[in-house]
Amino acid sequence: MPTDAAFVIGTRHSVVADPCQDYARAGDDWVAVADGCSNGGHTDMGARIWVMAAKKMVEEHGVELLTQPTLFLEQLLEEGRARMQDVPVLDGLATLAVGGLVDKTFHAFLQGDGCVAVALANGGLEYWEIAAPNNAPLYPQYMLDAQHLDQWRKMVCDVPTQVRMFRYDDGGTLQSIKTLELNEDLFFAKSWSTSEAYAMLVCSDGVFSVPNKTPFDVLSELFSVKDPTGAFMQRRLAAMQRGWARRKEDSCTDDLAVGGVWLPTP
Repeated sequence: MPTDAAFVIGTRHSVVADPCQDYARAGDDWVAVADGCSNGGHTDMGARIWVMAAKKMVEEHGVELLTQPTLFLEQLLEEGRARMQDVPVLDGLATLAVGGLVDKTFHAFLQGDGCVAVALANGGLEYWEIAAPNNAPLYPQYMLDAQHLDQWRKMVCDVPTQVRMFRYDDGGTLQSIKTLELNEDLFFAKSWSTSEAYAMLVCSDGVFSVPNKTPFDVLSELFSVKDPTGAFMQRRLAAMQRGWARRKEDSCTDDLAVGGVWLPTP
């Protein structure tokens, strides 16, 4: 199964010698990315902890667990609680996005914020992004105890989290926009059959922080993989950065983590 993950530090962090607060890993049939809160503590550590908690879940229970997102979240939080026992709350503030291929269906799970995108079989592109109310994502860390979850609800004034979908045709023309409210759901989960799509990306919100480029531009570049074998996402992201530098274009200002799952080539 072609999978790979990569992450790079954004210019906003590199110029002040901050560590990269995003993290990403890939397994045989899954990918996971996390984005540490810039206003938190040592959230580079939190991003790694939540990705490794997700890694343990899918490796112990199988990527099929993503087909039951409520159960996946329950087990993720249980594992996270064990790993975060001696970690300060502010260090654990990180969002999480996990993707995988189960039988003939791509599955994605997003907690907090981030983006999931698919390359459509008809040549188009579709992506979904979480728009956290008051720019306050529901980090998994907040869900480890009722007090922090209640504080988050007060912080966002009980405004529901929105998820926005953008779909483009094979010529890059925006065809449709859709907005959903999560309301009581504390996560976003989405699936596509392999008859609809041939590749999927899960990304941190750094995909929205490349100056003078739309998310469609950045995602299209990320999907432009010539050979989905080995470290293909690492090669693609590195090539994008070299291209931006060669053309004297700005790189992403925020950290960027991305995981890719491709259909096997015949």
